[in-house]
Amino acid sequence: MSELCRKQKNQRWTWYAAERSCGIILAWHNGRRTDESCRRLMEKLSVFSYKILSY
Repeated sequence: MSELCRKQKNQRWTWYAAERSCGIILAWHNGRRTDESCRRLMEKLSVFSYKILSY
């Protein structure tokens, strides 16, 4: 249990892009919470025409 309370240095985030009306996941990326991870997700979305929305 004490292991869960320590600061985690290597945290990973799952970034995803979903189609708004039906919720289909268009692309995802598992990485750190950095600009580079966001860019990688955006590269995966380059095959679609999309509008950027965030919540």
